[in-house]
Amino acid sequence: MEKRFWYVLGLFVLGVTSATLPASGQDLIRDKNWTIVPLGSSCSAVNRPLEEFNASPYNAMVVNASKARGLELQIYFWPGYVASGPIELLLVSENGNRLEVTAEPYGDQAVTVSFSNVEPMRILLEEGTLLLAALKAKPDSLTFEIEPLRRLFRQLEDCSGR
Repeated sequence: MEKRFWYVLGLFVLGVTSATLPASGQDLIRDKNWTIVPLGSSCSAVNRPLEEFNASPYNAMVVNASKARGLELQIYFWPGYVASGPIELLLVSENGNRLEVTAEPYGDQAVTVSFSNVEPMRILLEEGTLLLAALKAKPDSLTFEIEPLRRLFRQLEDCSGR
């Protein structure tokens, strides 16, 4: 929970101060509804406006890149939705390609999975325009527009120094 607090606080501060950031490599990068947020030694791509994500971090997708951890995918459901322990996450692209991966809970509303463990995930995220995400044991699913990710992956890795 403490890790999520500092992450959300960092995104909030960047969101509030983004209008006053200098024109440099630390500028926010925007593409459609996605924003890349430089966080020093890492970067995050968030699929919702930062102000909205900070106010209610549900129904959201975040891709994190860092030298230390590589690429990570986080799917935010809603408070109390995610149980503890390893969780089976199902990802389906609009063309029917499916990937089932074991994810770790991130608080009680999100799951996280490392790309380094699952190389097909990057292929799945780069191939389509829509992605359905669901927890195997739950009846609900979320759908995300992911078309900009093809362009954003290179910027995300450059930003994080990967």
